[in-house]
Formats: sequence, C-alpha cells, structure tokens
Amino acid sequence: MNFTDIHNILREAAKMQKQTAKDFDKMQKKFAAEIAALRQFQKEDAKKAAREMAEIRQSQKKTDERSRETDERFRETDEQFRKTDEQFRKTDKKLKDIGRLVEDLGGMQKKTDERFRETDERFRETDERFRETDERFRETDEQFRKTDEQFRKTDKKLKDIGRLVGDLGGTQGSVAEDLFFRNTSPLFAKLNKEFHDIRRNFTARGKSEYDIVAINNKEILVMEVKNKLTEPDVDRFVYTQLPRFKVDF
Repeated sequence: MNFTDIHNILREAAKMQKQTAKDFDKMQKKFAAEIAALRQFQKEDAKKAAREMAEIRQSQKKTDERSRETDERFRETDEQFRKTDEQFRKTDKKLKDIGRLVEDLGGMQKKTDERFRETDERFRETDERFRETDERFRETDEQFRKTDEQFRKTDKKLKDIGRLVGDLGGTQGSVAEDLFFRNTSPLFAKLNKEFHDIRRNFTARGKSEYDIVAINNKEILVMEVKNKLTEPDVDRFVYTQLPRFKVDF
C-alpha cells in the first residue's frame, strides 16, 4: 500500500465521518422533535387526565348522592313492604270472614231459591188472574164506550135545551120590560106621580143604558127590569148604576 492509497483511504474515512456527523445531527434533531412532541402529548394527556379525573370526581359525587337517594328509597320501600304485609294480613282475615259469609249465603241462597219457586207459582196464579182481569177490562171498556156514546147524545140534547132556554130567557126579559114600560104611567099615577116623558132602553152619547127612565118637572125615575131579582142586583143598581146615571146625565 503506497501513500496515495493511504491518502485516499483517509479521505474516504473523513468523508464517511462527515456524513456520519450529518446523519447524527439529523437523527438528533429528529429525536429532539419527537421528544418535544412527546412532551406536548404528555402535557395534553395530563390535562385530559385531569379533566377526566375532575369529571370522575363530579360523577362520583352524583353517584354518592344517588346512592343516598337510593338508600332513602330502599328505606321507604321497606316501610311500604311492611305496611303491605300488614295489609295482606288484614286482607287474609277479611277473606276468611268473607268465606264464612259465603257459606252463610249459600244456605240463604237455598232458602231464596225455594222462595223464588214459591214466587214463580204465585206469579203464574197472578198471570191467570190478570188474564181474567183483562177480559173484564175489555168488557168494561166496551160498556164505557157505549156509555160515552150515550153521554154525547145526552150532551147534544142538553145543548139544544140550553139554546132553547136562552132564547126563552131573552124573550121573557123583553116581555117584562115591555110590560113595565106600558104600565109605568098608570102604576105611578096611583101614587100621585105623573111622568110626561117615559123612555125605554135610555142612553145618550154612548153612555150606560138603562131599561126604563121616566121624567117629570121635579123627578126622574130610573128602573132596571129583572126576571129574577137578587141582592147583588139591588146593590149594583143602588151603588153603581144610579151614581153613574147622575154623572152621565
């Protein structure tokens, strides 16, 4: 190996050392970047872990509160179970009482069935009586129908008689007024009273009407003619018609 070869080897070694130094710098920078990223990740992970821990603690508080509420509900449930058991015992007692009552009712039911059979028999007898009664009602209805027909005929006759009597009453009233009108002068002449003007159905200017009015120089005689005179007729004439005559005439 000569000097040139050694020189070349040294130059190659120097070149390799330089390249190695560059590669080492690159690796060192890469490692530094990775370490920085790792540290940043650790910081973020620590913050995340802190947040998660805070959330866990908050959740634990809520869980503790819920546990306390659950314990309270368990106590309330136990109390409710105790009351329910007591109610069940009372219900069992009532059921036993009801059982005894049902037995008693069974005996009563037998008696009731017997009474129902007796009642059915009575109903059958009653139905038979109802049928007989219905037949009698039909006969009675027919009799009522005939009676109503007779009543209608009688009512017609009574109405005819009423109209006849009404006509007779009006005729009798006119006859009575005419009789008094024609005999007023001679009748009162016997009492030394002379009337020179005697009017029948006297009225003036639409005022009240009076059956007979007789007039002389000193007196006015007012008469109301009635087929049948009653006390109310007298009172009405004295206290109503005569005062009205004085006002009207």
